[in-house]
Amino acid sequence: MALSLIALLMIYTIPSWLLYLYTGIGIYHVLVYHGLVFGFLFSQYYGGVKYALKAVHAEELQDDYYQRRTEEIAKDMGVKKPKLMIGYFGVLNAFAVGRKGNGYVVLSELLLESLEPEEVEAVIAHEISHLKTRDTTIMILGESLDYLVFSIKWRVAHSANGILSMIGTFIITVVGLILRGLILIPLRIISRKREFNADKEAAYYTGNPEAVATSLEKIQFMNSNIDEYPIEALEVHELCIFNDGFSLLDRVLGTHPPIEKRVKKMREMNEKMAVN
Repeated sequence: MALSLIALLMIYTIPSWLLYLYTGIGIYHVLVYHGLVFGFLFSQYYGGVKYALKAVHAEELQDDYYQRRTEEIAKDMGVKKPKLMIGYFGVLNAFAVGRKGNGYVVLSELLLESLEPEEVEAVIAHEISHLKTRDTTIMILGESLDYLVFSIKWRVAHSANGILSMIGTFIITVVGLILRGLILIPLRIISRKREFNADKEAAYYTGNPEAVATSLEKIQFMNSNIDEYPIEALEVHELCIFNDGFSLLDRVLGTHPPIEKRVKKMREMNEKMAVN
């Protein structure tokens, strides 16, 4: 994750240094640019956390059992207990936001109603693992960069006036797509690996790989029967434990690997644990 953070910071800062070296802009302008970028990141991080919680109308989960299990799992993982919340997604799902020492784990109301207690615990452990390894921080910063590039491209594309402006817009659009590809693909690769890792840690700290597998299967099955996702679910889609299946592109370059692969790894882990 440290390498991921360094790579993201390089993507943010390299353009300004190239301009400094080849266009003669002053070091003052470079520093101002860096200040604006880090200000943007800061606002996106804290704003993103609040936005995600607000989007699903999250509130503290009033359940002593799950609150206690969250505290126990977090202690075993060596992290501060995150705030356990219930959100109203309209689908079975869960996500974590915030940072290692001040995080939130949000479970949808349908997930709490539909899964067995050991499966809910597996989901909680999965989300705490993301906080432990700071996956949520990296993904918010990365997605913010992707959003920034997309926003600039959109603004330029919608301000075109005349043939020369249209040509300029086309060039910027192509460059923007390339830049977003450079940002998006590494982030997706990182995210997919981190999902496998979170599944593995959830299985290890709960001692129940089968519960991880069955929770994923139930979440996929019930969500696959939904014709139209509620807006609340779409707003936090990329943060959630389940978000594949929307399109072929999602399955190839989505933030999460296919559920089938995740379940297979959990069943293999369960067999190894049973033998040992």
